[in-house]
Amino acid sequence: ERFVKTIKFELPDRILTYDFVDNRELLETYGGKGDLIERNARMAKNIGLDVTRYIYDPVNHWMGPKIENWIRFFGVNPDKWEVSKKGGTAWISKRPFADLKGLEKNMPNMPQKSEMEEWYKPAIKKIKEIYDEYDVVFIGAVEGPCTDAYTYADMELFCGAIYEAPELVDHLMECTCRFSEIIAEIFAENPSAPLMFMGEDVAGKSGLIFSPSFIRKKLLPLWKRIAKPIKDKDFKFLFHSDGKL
Repeated sequence: ERFVKTIKFELPDRILTYDFVDNRELLETYGGKGDLIERNARMAKNIGLDVTRYIYDPVNHWMGPKIENWIRFFGVNPDKWEVSKKGGTAWISKRPFADLKGLEKNMPNMPQKSEMEEWYKPAIKKIKEIYDEYDVVFIGAVEGPCTDAYTYADMELFCGAIYEAPELVDHLMECTCRFSEIIAEIFAENPSAPLMFMGEDVAGKSGLIFSPSFIRKKLLPLWKRIAKPIKDKDFKFLFHSDGKL
């Protein structure tokens, strides 16, 4: 009730706390032992969080499971992907391609909703059940289609493709958009909370990373598609650009 009032811009009885926590010491100190989801929920409760959107795994950085999802749902080549980790962060250090010709040979396929539903529906239901026990709100979250596409391709190669091979960029973002759109559709029918977050890192402190025309022409229609199933349920859609738009 307090969360719903907050996202409707009504005055709650107190200000809610929200954070994205990926700290090993906090999880070990306040999360206890046992199931990873329950440890995260317990940690959130014990450090005073009301709302969150992330299950922190101290062993497997999220970049690894992201590649696993590309392999599983996009049908991409599973060979020659490598993730490097250091200082609590991770990045893709090796891909099965290094130029536009290689990227063209390693394009993702369109994800299928039936396959994704088998994975995501029970996962979000379990998360909701556990977080509800600890009275912590777990909101939905998806990656923005552009962010996911340039993470897949590598930022430098992606930016070059915008001008040299726009058809590859279009296909990449169509696949990544459909992935997030499916997540949004499943979440709308199985909500853990009446809000979904989308992280689309297309800006920095000094402004946009991509041209305004690219954002208006290519990205805005994709963002609207992802938001539609959420808005159709009269839920809130929280957009994060990571910078100054």
